[in-house]
Amino acid sequence: MAVKADLIKFTKDELGITYEEATNYIEKEINFIKTIMKNGDKLVISNFGTFKTVKKGTLKHYNIVTQSVKNSPSHSIPQISFAKSFKKEIRKL
Repeated sequence: MAVKADLIKFTKDELGITYEEATNYIEKEINFIKTIMKNGDKLVISNFGTFKTVKKGTLKHYNIVTQSVKNSPSHSIPQISFAKSFKKEIRKL
């Protein structure tokens, strides 16, 4: 399993920059993705996937004991859809 530190180390080694610069670079990329998704926009990365937010409607929760119904408010959830080419590449492993 890879973690964020592995991504930072890989970026540092590939670009020949310091660990702090690589950390800053990765943090800025993650914040950019978060900003796009918070605005309700999609981010499409060719041959990888699409980051987007999906709006979920209100849900009804039934309490059997009290015979009451409680509504939860609508909300947005993050979602990623991988590209077909990426899926095919992973399936070959």
